[in-house]
Amino acid sequence: MEYYFKCPQCGSNESFTATEQEPVRTTLPVFLFGGFLPHLLYRADLKFGRVQCARCGYIFRQPPLPASAVCVFTRVVVGIVLACVALTVLAVALPEVTAAVPNGRAWKWFESVIAANPKAVIIGFVPMICLLVIASLIASLLGNRVARKRLRHEYETRPKPYSEVHGVKLPQAPAEGNKRNG
Repeated sequence: MEYYFKCPQCGSNESFTATEQEPVRTTLPVFLFGGFLPHLLYRADLKFGRVQCARCGYIFRQPPLPASAVCVFTRVVVGIVLACVALTVLAVALPEVTAAVPNGRAWKWFESVIAANPKAVIIGFVPMICLLVIASLIASLLGNRVARKRLRHEYETRPKPYSEVHGVKLPQAPAEGNKRNG
């Protein structure tokens, strides 16, 4: 069975092995000195391990599974919604920015409706934005789950152990039940 990615050096997509990695001991300093967001980004970078091509021996980082079309569309929708929210916060924080917007008849009508009914606007728009983001994220997760399940059915997604690819038997530790107390 083929993999969903190819070796960048030889182009093979037939067999890859997991490489032995040293334990990473830098996540705590990144969290302490960088904060929560850099820590999450650093751990996400470590999530996909390195693999070795069984044909040429080249070691590289395994690419993430491709996103589904629904996921990409959701990312665009959520990005647009968050950009609109950021523009709204900017307009509230810096009122002189909104003064640069030309006044038209439709614009004045919207302003009068919002000024006359501010609670109604908040009650209508805030839940709508929240539900749009939540529905988009749920659609993204479900779409990605189906696409990844199909991908795992058609392709290999994880590298095989070195011993399985090269036919080498590695020594195993004795089972817990076989040890003698004494």
